[in-house]
Amino acid sequence: LPDSEMGRLLLADLDVMRGLVTEAKELLIPLEEAYPDSFAVGSRTLIGGAVDAFVPYASRMNRTKTKAQAMRKKHPGVWLSYLYLSQVERQSGRPTEAAEIIKDGMAHCPAYPEFMVELADIYDELGWSGESVSLLKKAAEAQAGTCYQARIEHKLASKINDLDGMEKTAALAAACNATDRTLVDVLVAR
Repeated sequence: LPDSEMGRLLLADLDVMRGLVTEAKELLIPLEEAYPDSFAVGSRTLIGGAVDAFVPYASRMNRTKTKAQAMRKKHPGVWLSYLYLSQVERQSGRPTEAAEIIKDGMAHCPAYPEFMVELADIYDELGWSGESVSLLKKAAEAQAGTCYQARIEHKLASKINDLDGMEKTAALAAACNATDRTLVDVLVAR
């Protein structure tokens, strides 16, 4: 994608963030036609299509799945398509299939830590709490020294009902990001 088109891409991002999906589509469709192999454009159309409230839910999920499958085929080393495919499967009541997609994503994109957290959530959904806790511990270790470590450890503390751990990790997460409301939520719960 040439630099001259980045302005339209950024405007589309802002439109999606503000919930103006129709306006974002008007910017993205010509870009997608002109640059069909662009990951930057394809990822935006995937995200925009997934959140388009004007499209019926089943159609939106089918479009998201089709777009994510095509993106995974073109860009197998990029995490986004795996995460969206997994979400479609989970929302369709197929957590086992979602777990397989995440495992495939982990094989193709091993540096993306969110896969471990996503797989832990799926395992929890399947009732495999021990596996879920183990994956969250592994994900936190992989993110040692980062702000994301505090968010993962908070999720882990919440999962095992460790209120002191929740408070500590929430404070760390809030220290990393002044807009984080995790600490407020924990203190209100106490």
